[in-house]
Amino acid sequence: MSFVQRLQSIDRRILYIVMAAVVAVPLIIQPSAHPSVIFDEVQGAYDTLNRIPKDKIVLISTVWSAGTEAENGPQTEAIMRHLFRNGTRFAVVSWDPVGAKMTYDIGADLEKKLGKRYGVDWVHLGYNPGPISAVISGIGKNFKRQLKTDYRGQSLDKVPLLKNVNDHRQIAAAVEITPSGTLGRGSPGSPQDTMCR
Repeated sequence: MSFVQRLQSIDRRILYIVMAAVVAVPLIIQPSAHPSVIFDEVQGAYDTLNRIPKDKIVLISTVWSAGTEAENGPQTEAIMRHLFRNGTRFAVVSWDPVGAKMTYDIGADLEKKLGKRYGVDWVHLGYNPGPISAVISGIGKNFKRQLKTDYRGQSLDKVPLLKNVNDHRQIAAAVEITPSGTLGRGSPGSPQDTMCR
């Protein structure tokens, strides 16, 4: 029996254990030897969010659902957690009915963990059927006329966070979290568009 034939006859479970050990042992023995790489796009997004004035909000636009939760769920949570920790207020709008519930749940869970308040530190504007470009344009011109109620069905006029939010001038940044490009880059004069794809 040749060497190759012997390799092929090894139980697959043994091969998986060997592969797991080869990957895990260096991480366990010298975890600091593995550099953490921060891509320019990621650093740029966080730098933008760190510069948000306290009197303005961030608009988080989510276009994902259950099919891409493994990718977009952690992205959404990371952005929300960062904004909460910075004391930056934000509003979430979803373009998928299932995604609206999922993103609301992420925000509600973080709210409890970090001691934040719904309607004061963040608000979810619920599911919006679109079309996206028309709604975003409407938000920029008249926020509360375009989006009348939040995820809970409460009038936006009664949400403390949105008391002074009337148009694009109170939105310092827009974050798009989606498995594909939908909104594109902001046009001159529009809020800074931070992309998370």
